Amino acid sequence: PHLARRLKSENTDAILSTSLDAVMQEKVNQLCFNHIQRLKNTGIHNACAMVIDNKSGEVLAYSGSADFNDRQHYGQVDGIKAIRSPGSTLKPFVYGMAIDAGLITPKTILEDVPVNYAGYSPENFDRRFHGAVSAEDALSASLNIPAVSLLEKTDPAAFRQKLILGGCASLKKQKEIGLSAILGGCGISLEELCTLYSALANEG
Repeated sequence: PHLARRLKSENTDAILSTSLDAVMQEKVNQLCFNHIQRLKNTGIHNACAMVIDNKSGEVLAYSGSADFNDRQHYGQVDGIKAIRSPGSTLKPFVYGMAIDAGLITPKTILEDVPVNYAGYSPENFDRRFHGAVSAEDALSASLNIPAVSLLEKTDPAAFRQKLILGGCASLKKQKEIGLSAILGGCGISLEELCTLYSALANEG
């Protein structure tokens, strides 16, 4: 229903064709609903998902919320278009930029130690420091401090511009991003994030 509403607002044609796969769409709808049933006791009441065929670029499933008719939890809001914190999902892109710039290779040793950037002291999720780690291990473990360090070296402004070029139009409204952006301190949509990851899957 979210996609139907969106397409109607963006088109005047009486009949519109989409790339959605009916079986995939039903599975994704059910997965979102079931996931929220397991999480609602923790205060989480909504979810959204989009599935892209990386080879063709076609969207196969588009589920804007766990339940469109759940007005209490804003089920009619299209979560795929909503601007949200991306958490740690942008980390692969700063590593990619650092590799492109010749700053690191996957085997480069990075330091996961206490740091302070003008009063900003990021910590890891587990509240521990892991010392010397390879770039590939730091990324696979989603360590925060190496990612912030790489963003500082590649420059937040350049990172923002690279993401905008990759399809994150939401960042145009955010004049500046700081070092916290790599840990979720900025806002993009799920659709934009899926676009970035689809490009990554195609070596872009």
